[in-house]
Amino acid sequence: MAGLPEPDAGHLRHVVAAAQLGSWEWRPAPDRLACCPRLLLLLGLPCDRAPASMRELRRLAHPEDQEELARGLDEHLLGRSPAHVAEYRARHGDGRWVWLEERALVVERELSGTPRVVAAACWDITRRVSVQRSVEWLALHDPLTGLPNRVLFNRELQRALGTAEAGGAGPGLVVLDLDDFKQINDRFGHAAGDQLLRAVAHRIRGSVRRADVVARIGGDEFAVIMHRAHDEHALGAVAARVVTQLREPFEVMGRQVTVGASAGTALRTAQHAAPDELVDRADRAMYAAKLCGGGRWRTAGCDTPIEAAGRALAAPAATAGPDGLRQRAVREADHLHMQGAGGCPPVRYPIRT
Repeated sequence: MAGLPEPDAGHLRHVVAAAQLGSWEWRPAPDRLACCPRLLLLLGLPCDRAPASMRELRRLAHPEDQEELARGLDEHLLGRSPAHVAEYRARHGDGRWVWLEERALVVERELSGTPRVVAAACWDITRRVSVQRSVEWLALHDPLTGLPNRVLFNRELQRALGTAEAGGAGPGLVVLDLDDFKQINDRFGHAAGDQLLRAVAHRIRGSVRRADVVARIGGDEFAVIMHRAHDEHALGAVAARVVTQLREPFEVMGRQVTVGASAGTALRTAQHAAPDELVDRADRAMYAAKLCGGGRWRTAGCDTPIEAAGRALAAPAATAGPDGLRQRAVREADHLHMQGAGGCPPVRYPIRT
C-alpha cells in the first residue's frame, strides 16, 4: 500500500533465522538447487553433502512421500495451484526420519510462462506431528490396554463388512465378557483390576491371528473381528481358544487369580450384514453363554431356551447401553434359575451389577 515503509531486508533475515526456517531456490532448467545453511542443519547434512538438484533433494524424502511431493510441485509449476504446500518425511543425516513442512512458490517465469525460479521455505514439524498422532491414537485406543476402543472397533467392523467378498468368506465377530471381574476388582482394588484387564487383553491378542482385530469395547468386555471367517466352526474355534486361555490363572499384584469369560459369536450372512446386527447377534449369544453358567461360548442362532432367554432380556436393554441387560435383570430378581438346554446343566446364576 502507498505510504507504508519497506521492511528492512536485514531485519527480515533475522526474523527468518529466529523462526528457524530453512529455504531453497531452484531453477528447473537445468535443475540447479541452492540450499541455505539452515536447511542443511534441519537435514543434518554438512555443506559438502548439500543437494545440488531437486532430484537429489527428493531422494532424501521417504519413498512413500516422493510421488505426492512431485505431483504437488508439478501442479504448482503448471499454474494449477497458488502455491506448493507439503508435509513429508525426510532422511536426517543421522539416519532418523524428520517431518518437514515445505511451502514453495514460482517467483520468476520466462516470457513463455515457463517457471524460471522457484523458492521455498521449510521447517521442522516433527514434534507437532508426534503430538498430533498421539492425540489421534488416544482418540481411537483404550489407554489402559492399548487395544482399539469402541470408536475404532466400529470403524474396523464397518470396513471389514464393506470389503467382504460377495458370496465369499466374510468377517466374523466374537464378543467376550469376563465372568468374575467385579469380584476381583472389589476384593483387591482398582489397581489390581487394571492389571488384570491388561493381562486379559494381552492373552486375547496372543490367542488370535495377527490380522484379526482385538478391541476393548466396554469395562470388562472385549471383541475380536475375525477377517475371512469361512464358517461357524472356524469362528467357534477362535472363541473356544480364547475362552480356554482365559480360564488359566493370572498373576495380579503377587496373587494368582482366576477369571472366566463368556463369549458369543456371529457370522456375517446375506440376511445379517449390517454392523449393528452382527454386534447385536454376538451380544445375545454371549449373554446366553453367561446365563448358561459362564466360562463358555455360544453361537448366534443356536435356538436353545437359554439363548431365547438371552434374546428376551437383551432386546429391551439394547437402548440402555452395554449394561442394560444386567440392570434390568437385577431389578427383576437377584438370581435367574433356568433349566439348562443344549448341554447346559441347570444353573443358579447370579447377575452382577
